[in-house]
Amino acid sequence: MISKNSFWVSLKENNKRRIWLWILSAFTYLVVLPTVTAMFISSYKTNNSYLIEQYGESAGMERIRQETMNQLLQIFNGDNLLLLVIISGVAIVSGIQGFSYLYHKNKIDFYQAAPVKQSRRFLTIWLNGVLVYLIPGFAGTVLCLLVMAGNQMLTAEILQQTGIAFFLLLFVYLGCYHMTILAVMLTGNVLITCLGTGVFFLYEWMVRSVLSGYKLMFFPHYSTFNQSDMPYFSPIAMFIRYSEKRSEGQAGILGTVLQLSLFSGIVLALAYWCYRKRPAEAAGRAMAFKVTQPVIKIALAIPASLFAGLIVSNIVGYSPLWNSGSPGFPVFSMAIVVVVVCCLMQVVYEFDIRGILHKKWHILISSAAAALIFLVFSKDLTGYNSYVPKVDRVSSAVLISPYEYSVYGDDYYDENLKYEDRMEYLADNMYLSDIGSLNKLLQKSIDSLGKYSDLSALYEDENAEWYCLNVMYRMGNHKTVQREFYVNMKDQETLDLLDRVIDSEEYISAVYGKMMDTIYQIMEKHADGIKLSYTYGNSIDAGKLSEEDALTLMKCFMEDIRKTDFSETRKEISYGSLEIAVQQDNGFYTMNRHKEFRIYPSYENCAAFLKEKGLYKEIFIDPDEVEKIQVINYNWDKSNTDMAVADTAVYTESMTDSAEPVYYEDTYAYEGDPYMVRQTYSDRDKIEEISQKLYPMDQGGADFTSDVDFDTDYEVIVYFKPESSITASYTGFVGCYFLKGEVPEYVQEDTACQE
Repeated sequence: MISKNSFWVSLKENNKRRIWLWILSAFTYLVVLPTVTAMFISSYKTNNSYLIEQYGESAGMERIRQETMNQLLQIFNGDNLLLLVIISGVAIVSGIQGFSYLYHKNKIDFYQAAPVKQSRRFLTIWLNGVLVYLIPGFAGTVLCLLVMAGNQMLTAEILQQTGIAFFLLLFVYLGCYHMTILAVMLTGNVLITCLGTGVFFLYEWMVRSVLSGYKLMFFPHYSTFNQSDMPYFSPIAMFIRYSEKRSEGQAGILGTVLQLSLFSGIVLALAYWCYRKRPAEAAGRAMAFKVTQPVIKIALAIPASLFAGLIVSNIVGYSPLWNSGSPGFPVFSMAIVVVVVCCLMQVVYEFDIRGILHKKWHILISSAAAALIFLVFSKDLTGYNSYVPKVDRVSSAVLISPYEYSVYGDDYYDENLKYEDRMEYLADNMYLSDIGSLNKLLQKSIDSLGKYSDLSALYEDENAEWYCLNVMYRMGNHKTVQREFYVNMKDQETLDLLDRVIDSEEYISAVYGKMMDTIYQIMEKHADGIKLSYTYGNSIDAGKLSEEDALTLMKCFMEDIRKTDFSETRKEISYGSLEIAVQQDNGFYTMNRHKEFRIYPSYENCAAFLKEKGLYKEIFIDPDEVEKIQVINYNWDKSNTDMAVADTAVYTESMTDSAEPVYYEDTYAYEGDPYMVRQTYSDRDKIEEISQKLYPMDQGGADFTSDVDFDTDYEVIVYFKPESSITASYTGFVGCYFLKGEVPEYVQEDTACQE
């Protein structure tokens, strides 16, 4: 049994030897942290004093106070990189300094001669290292809270979140502290301990980066969706993951505490076991246990060489999926790094340059392992690219289509106007049940890629139209499987499968319905400072809607999209959009959120409502509003042909004419470009005919959601009359395109390139 008095004496004696560490910790937490807090509050008040002039003394000060408290809440609930750096730094220094006597044989002899058990000595040093953080850290946190209270910034929420963060950060400190102690126990001098600590902190990140990097390099179906290289076995990463979940309102403090305490406890147990087994003669050596030397060397050499291969591949542009570059330099760099790492580590182990010639079999093993791993990825020996989950093992799935702003609008956000990433939003809200259709799409992608030499050949196929999608399978064992796959939108079977998935209630509810529900909630709350506006129209002509009309149109939109096939709307051009803008004045800034819902001709309910309100228009350009139309023909076909056969010097000379272009006069040549021809039409009959065939540039075009292709050889600028309402609302002109095959013959003749 340990005497309380003698243990207290031992603790005080240990403190005397660590007085400089106590001073450093106290200065950091009792001086630097409260001072920075006071400076931050003062700076925030000064820099935002304009709000007093804008809102008045009372309201302005309240806005400043509220926003400052919000910022303080983010800082003191753990969203502060500086705090993590300080905590991990103190933990590392404390762990190394506390057990530094193990580096010196004479000090070990001195401690072993003392009538003190090993367990008690370990406990004394360990507890002192904990107190070095706990006491100054707690006192510094209290001082920061007092500074906030003195500035009338302290609230119950800040007090609660600061307490939770301090509690969790204590476990982060313990995790870092115990990792450092383990590094001390495995090494024999301070330099190697520092290197070992760095390895503990970075090794998993490097391994995970290597795995994801080679998957991305060699696997065409590898998806980065919902993937992260952040380590799992790291106290800092655990805390960052908790902070991210907390910001999303999904954090569970008990789970995080359990993870951190379990991790730090296991590492401490390993460190203590090594402490008990550590031989006295290990002092001064590179590694305390010789048996660990080859294991650590090989375990470092393999990922280091593969990591070097990734870096060199990026430098030389080696990308086998795109048939780019050669593997020569990456493989050569891997071989060099294996040799260098093994030789350097052997020199460090022996503290003798002649060690570079020893243990050559380590180089052979490391090289063989690195080569095997490279071969596994390059030849897909695991069958990663051909894997398709079995239907009965998947509970649900998420399909992420290519993002098209014109269809999916601008933002996803919650009822508190907090922005949400589109992919994360869909992953949280989409639960597709038609796994069979998704599997068929994935299998078609696998089969199709086997017919092409690489991805560049796939996209260059003029008889196909390829797009890349992502799917996430939720497996029955609570794991997820992500895949990236390719779909040919000219293949009817592919379109039929996409119709089954995209037209499903699960997909529509996730992409549109959930966001509609959020907008309904915002409408119902009508919170202070929040303004909603509703607009219907297109980039040429748009007008405000009442909230009642917006609600009706939203209802019609959801009814129509549920009974309209995805492949059907791909053949159409949207004639208008319902745009919902949400604005919130937070005092310091105005938060804007936007959502757009495109309406297509096949949406019968929307069309009926718009006709009832007099908002339905069958054409985009009203010829009665037009003053003139200018058509620009770039003559790309002739230009590209001539470029391929013409003398480069002559062509370059013709293209470097510095003369200003002529915009408003009829011309058969464009100064500076011999192929670009412009023609302006003011004749009312021609304006009438051309207007019927024009579409705004941003209203469509060939993409994943649209099979309508504009003729981009021709650019059309429509100039509206000065008295037009469109001129009053916009800039007076708009850019348009013809559909392919719909350019009037006289326009083609008027703008043809003259020989």
